[in-house]
Amino acid sequence: MFEYTRLTSIETRLDLKKIDVFQLLNQLLFEFEPIAQENGIHIVKEIGNSPVVILIDSEKIARAIDNLLMNALKYSVKPGTVRILMNSNHKQINIEIENEAISLTQEQQNKLFDRYYKVDYSRSSEGIQTGAGLGLSIARNIVEELGPWP
Repeated sequence: MFEYTRLTSIETRLDLKKIDVFQLLNQLLFEFEPIAQENGIHIVKEIGNSPVVILIDSEKIARAIDNLLMNALKYSVKPGTVRILMNSNHKQINIEIENEAISLTQEQQNKLFDRYYKVDYSRSSEGIQTGAGLGLSIARNIVEELGPWP
């Protein structure tokens, strides 16, 4: 809750630095892979192999990506696959995290990034903490705070 409040505060300052998003994503996936394997999840990376340097707050973007990865892990069909895709051009970087999960209604999909929203307890995975329903909301707030990149 403290982290959510901190991230949504008007006075939050960005610590912008030039970073290689490819390297950051690759490191996050390296750290995530053992957790995924323990939970029957195979990781498929389609992130390219060249530097993608931008001016961004590396701590915040890492937090957003980590939240998305953990959500994909928690709610994936097991055994299953989580795909991470990254592509970029001179105007934008797209990072996609895909997993196969139980189908959601349109109403549930519309609420996924709402603060405290959880679909229901039957989607919870055994052995993985279900959390407070803030992970996707925090990820959304970080991305909105970072805004469009120059």
